Amino acid sequence: MNTISKEDKITHSFKQQLNKQKNKYEAQLAERNREFEELKGRLEKLENPEKYKEKFRNDFENDDKYIDYLVEQRMNKMFREKDEETRKQKAIEAQNRERTNKISERINKCFATDEEKQDYLTTVQQAFDQGLEELIDREKFVSEYIQNSENGPRLLYELATNADLVKTVFSQADPMSRIMELKLYEREMAKNKEQKKTSPVVNPNMVIGKPGISTNKTSDIFANDADLKSFIRKR
Repeated sequence: MNTISKEDKITHSFKQQLNKQKNKYEAQLAERNREFEELKGRLEKLENPEKYKEKFRNDFENDDKYIDYLVEQRMNKMFREKDEETRKQKAIEAQNRERTNKISERINKCFATDEEKQDYLTTVQQAFDQGLEELIDREKFVSEYIQNSENGPRLLYELATNADLVKTVFSQADPMSRIMELKLYEREMAKNKEQKKTSPVVNPNMVIGKPGISTNKTSDIFANDADLKSFIRKR
């Protein structure tokens, strides 16, 4: 079985980071070029007001020339609007790619093996389908905190597997208190992670207390916990 050397992993990681930086700078350069062209156009209009001022029928010798002018103006407007629409769409796509890459990086950081990643995806999706996604989306500050946290995927997994955590966080009276509960739980996760590094090897089949991941099939708490489902409906 072929194994990837540490040097190859470092090289691959370096190339990934290099490509991300390249894409980021290219997007920034394209935006600067657009701004430059826009400023150049404004300057041109200021320097040649007669050329760009709106014209009317009396400015033309006949109807045909006036109609040609109107058609040209309409086409130019359509092209400008299309260019602006394309620019906005590309900006949105670039933001989505950056966001997707960041989420992927965080998932890889939080879950080491393919089995853990698959368990995360399956478990969180099940919880989302049962109401967790709607519950989080209704809490703007909580949603933003999870999205911006380096431990965001782990927090989602814990919320998807720990009914008590869901109730503790979302029963708080105000947004800052809910976020504080998540911060406290993050500290607990970090503390348990450090303890795990220094603890002796244990039976791999033993179930470790939360927070963590079991290799056994994760229980769908949102489908099986009637009290939790009632709590979500009340929110």
